[in-house]
Amino acid sequence: MKSTRLIACAIATLFCSSVATAAPIDMKFGTLGPEGSPWINKWYELVDIFEATSPAPVKVVTYPGGVMGDEPDMVRKLKFGQLQMVGVTVSGIAQLMPEMLVLNIPFLFRNYDEVDYVMDKLLPRFQELAEKRGLYLIGVIDQGMIEAFSKKLVNSADEFIKQRVWIWNADQVGIMTAKAVDINSVMLPVPEVLTSLQTGLIDTMFSSTTALVSLQWHTQMKYFYRFKLRYDPAALFVSSKALNKFPADKREGVKKALVEAQNQTFRPFRFELRETEEEYGKMIIEAGIKEVTWGAESVKALEDKAKVVWDQMAGENYPPELLEEVKATLAEYRAQK
Repeated sequence: MKSTRLIACAIATLFCSSVATAAPIDMKFGTLGPEGSPWINKWYELVDIFEATSPAPVKVVTYPGGVMGDEPDMVRKLKFGQLQMVGVTVSGIAQLMPEMLVLNIPFLFRNYDEVDYVMDKLLPRFQELAEKRGLYLIGVIDQGMIEAFSKKLVNSADEFIKQRVWIWNADQVGIMTAKAVDINSVMLPVPEVLTSLQTGLIDTMFSSTTALVSLQWHTQMKYFYRFKLRYDPAALFVSSKALNKFPADKREGVKKALVEAQNQTFRPFRFELRETEEEYGKMIIEAGIKEVTWGAESVKALEDKAKVVWDQMAGENYPPELLEEVKATLAEYRAQK
């Protein structure tokens, strides 16, 4: 009897020791968000919460600022298992879950209240679509409202698009919009933009004020045209393959810990980020960038041309019925207001 108890104690000791010394599962995260930017600072908060609350030991290693390449590079690395998590903007979203591009089409949203209303209605649908693609959608966050900037003064939208306008070479919606509107496009990856502004290869761009300041592009700009071309979403994904590395009885708990960490950090952070976006807009004006307003007719002509992209993308990127659902949800919100 005594020997049996000793054996049982030995087994229990070995089990507890193995649990206590179990190596954490490494999860590598890649993003273009630069070190020190609002997005990366908030991401580190999410990581701290996730590592502390995950039911299985986990260690997240972050690669910010495009260390893992542009977004198409990071998407490939996610698919091949070199990355397990990514934070991507419209380029990565287009490759991972193109249905979400319905949120990015030009002249869809007028303000963030509309964005929030539509997202609250459609988030479960996007999460289902992500799972079908072997992904887990942790959350959708703001990249910003896209506006216009230039190095030299232009007096109308029509004149603006004839300049050397940077279009991200990995931004499908941007490329289609540029073609529809007949923009004189210079297509470049994000890491080459600042140098191209400095050398004069490009002299105009569409960007959020947050990205403009975070990536130092504002140092080359002199004029700011305040109209909202489109809403730019960003998304946090983890591959299902990465989640499957966790013990089966822990996976749901790991996913729950990720979502809860996102809810505690990025979900409330969207309001801080929008305040930051507005503050950056004021800051660059105070720093000498001049705000210019185009005539309503000029912007309306641009809008009419750009909206052909809505139907062009339907079927290829998102189901036509998803576009109709978004439009109906927007109409519902606007009718209430």
